[in-house]
Amino acid sequence: MVSVCLSSIDLLGQSEEIQSNAKREEIQRYVGYETLIYRYLSLPYDVTMNNNERGTGFLDIGFLLLMFLPILVMIKFRHRWSILVVVPLLMLIMFIVSTSNSFLFNNTARTMEINQDGATHYPITSATPLNDRIIRTFFNINNKLYTPFKSIGETISGQKDGITYPLILLLFIGIFSLWMYLGKSSSKVPWVFIVSIFLLFCFYWFILSPGIVWYGFLGLLLSTIVLLLLTPGKNENSFIENYGKYSFYTLAGVWIIIALLSRMSNITPGSPNNILGKTMQNPVAMQYAAGNFDEDVVINMFYPGTSQVLDMINKNEKKLVYRIGTSFSYFIENNHERVMMDNQLQFFNNLTRVYSDKREIASALKASNFQYFILDLNTPTLDNTPEQSLTKKYQKAVNFLYNNPNVRLLATNRVITKNESGDQRYYHMFGDKVVDNGTFAIYEIL
Repeated sequence: MVSVCLSSIDLLGQSEEIQSNAKREEIQRYVGYETLIYRYLSLPYDVTMNNNERGTGFLDIGFLLLMFLPILVMIKFRHRWSILVVVPLLMLIMFIVSTSNSFLFNNTARTMEINQDGATHYPITSATPLNDRIIRTFFNINNKLYTPFKSIGETISGQKDGITYPLILLLFIGIFSLWMYLGKSSSKVPWVFIVSIFLLFCFYWFILSPGIVWYGFLGLLLSTIVLLLLTPGKNENSFIENYGKYSFYTLAGVWIIIALLSRMSNITPGSPNNILGKTMQNPVAMQYAAGNFDEDVVINMFYPGTSQVLDMINKNEKKLVYRIGTSFSYFIENNHERVMMDNQLQFFNNLTRVYSDKREIASALKASNFQYFILDLNTPTLDNTPEQSLTKKYQKAVNFLYNNPNVRLLATNRVITKNESGDQRYYHMFGDKVVDNGTFAIYEIL
């Protein structure tokens, strides 16, 4: 483990300039920052629609579970009026709450407009395209419907309360009890057992995972089995059952095809339109696999100017590395002993409260055997907190590096200009104008 002499500093006794919490910044961003009770009621929608965190592959679970589970349950137990009333009512409440704490994508401006606590009114003009007009009208109506829910949330809940977790517990007890009542007449014991395990797993994921998708992979597998079990069989030939069955099979097939094509095409959010679907294989990786490029060339093509820097870091094997984000630990030997990770800058923030001068901070790090400082330039993009605490701490780290005689830039892929015309471009952290923000900066502490 990394050992630092800074541990002797009384960090807790200092007044905190930035109210921050690393758990709130890193973990809570998956579950959201809205009113606590609605944070959980909207979780199924948020996870399905990538409302809080967006990404392909590891975050996108598809729409089949949220869309078809309530429909197939109502078809399966359509002779029980309580199911036909309770299930649509719960789904409607979840939808109103979730949409009023989500976002709307402005197709014209290519930006996201946050819809926070149903307080946003989306303007509609004669120049608004038809599809945007429909969506904006829907969001405005939905926000009106959210008004009584907002009043209830402000009355009984907040960022902390004493009702949300008991309510979640009672809700799941009610759902589980209802399922045991409905399934007791079934002769298919394995069917009842699998659904029971699915419900229990969902409960524990719901209260313990804070919305992190990969903690629920077993639940996704169980949900697929449950959907197939709920799908009407060959002996059930009514119109409603057949409609539900073939709709599920059709949309499941469409989703699988779309997901396969999307992953094979390597289409990622934010990619320029001119390269969409054109990066199925990385040409640099292909050249390396063919033996045409050696390792140093490949590293420099992905991370400009870092090959020699990484060799330097690995030669100074007794020196420690202070890392804020990035994946450079992969290239550093004995990284489990040498690299200190501070992705949410919690330790660095405490350090700035002890030392007000940037040169003193560098000296303290140097005295603790740190010689290299690695910064992820995309750190602010992870900040979903309303108070933007992670962004403020990141700015402190940038200020520490700016014009600091005790640090020296070794490598970065940020592109800047140093003249008004912009025709002279450099790899550097600071300049007249940032042309390309880049992803990393590696500094040596002198």
